[in-house]
Amino acid sequence: MDGFPAPHPDLFPRLARLKAAIALEKPDRTPVMSQSDTFCVNHLGASMARFSTDPVYSAEVMTRSFAALPTFDAAEFASCVPDFVGAILMSRMLVAGRDLEEGRPYMVDEAERLTADDYDRIVATGWRPFFAAYCREKLGLDLAEYMPRLMAGAAVGARLATAKGLPVFTLAVNGAIPLEPLSGGRSMGKFMRDLFKTPDRVQAAMDAMLPEMIEEVREVLAFLPVKPLTVFLGVGRGSSGFLSPRLWERFVWPYLKAMIDAIHAEGLVANLHFEGDWERDLHFFREFPKGSCVFACEHTTDIFKVRDVLGDRVCIKGDVPSPMLAFGTPDEVYAYSRKLIENMGDGFILAPACTMPPNAKLENVDAMLAAAREGK
Repeated sequence: MDGFPAPHPDLFPRLARLKAAIALEKPDRTPVMSQSDTFCVNHLGASMARFSTDPVYSAEVMTRSFAALPTFDAAEFASCVPDFVGAILMSRMLVAGRDLEEGRPYMVDEAERLTADDYDRIVATGWRPFFAAYCREKLGLDLAEYMPRLMAGAAVGARLATAKGLPVFTLAVNGAIPLEPLSGGRSMGKFMRDLFKTPDRVQAAMDAMLPEMIEEVREVLAFLPVKPLTVFLGVGRGSSGFLSPRLWERFVWPYLKAMIDAIHAEGLVANLHFEGDWERDLHFFREFPKGSCVFACEHTTDIFKVRDVLGDRVCIKGDVPSPMLAFGTPDEVYAYSRKLIENMGDGFILAPACTMPPNAKLENVDAMLAAAREGK
């Protein structure tokens, strides 16, 4: 693993296909990709416990799984880091072998760990020092020890993927907008109450967090020898379906816009991994430059509504439903995938809605890939 391997010849046509779709240009065929992690474990019969705690092993498993399904044009991530995902939601992650029995996919253990007084502490101490102490004291996660292992997994994943000709689609740095970690740390019910009872206190913490979160993204990008294709912004609690227009326009949109603008200032594309219903506020995203965002649907938002409102501005990614991949038939998956390919336009990437479910049937994954191979 010393040095970076020569890229497999398949890497370049796959990258060209993805870049054309992102730019809303016509690719040679519709690209197809997936955020697959625990599916890869079940696909190969690997150890879920080791996969969930060893980033290097996760990179090896994910690469082997994708290599066995060569129609895929990209993997969303190069490795799997459940504890980090939990931390950026200010929550503990339950994983196989430590908290769950072998074979169980990881899951978020959300609880009220953040207090109302912590909003003031964030303002007083700064976000990043507060976050490091919070992870150590409330989650049992020492970032100084964990982050080198995370980076080792990402590096190994990038090398293995390059050797197999598989682009890695995105890079995730933090919780995207302040609302996401705060709502996880407070618990959703308490956080919603705070938005009504002490909104100024919440906003003060968010205003302190945002510049540091943006600076963190810039620092990571400056450290990387090769810039990512996109930067991941995962937002669920900040969807239109969770918050009234008044709350959304105060506690979500200004922070989300600032983060997207910061990514664009780095010359990169924002990968908007949006869970929940965003239909009410789709028009806000028209202000970003054409081809500067990927809007990833997870099937709660009507993907055809996204096309109608934003199809001339953003690349759209999705949206084969998890229940269909897990419990449907290959004919159903193929028919829905073909419907998307034939009706979404050039700026489209076929993918599972949100992530590939761990119990997706292999024959259904094959059906999605077959739909992409057929072209338009």
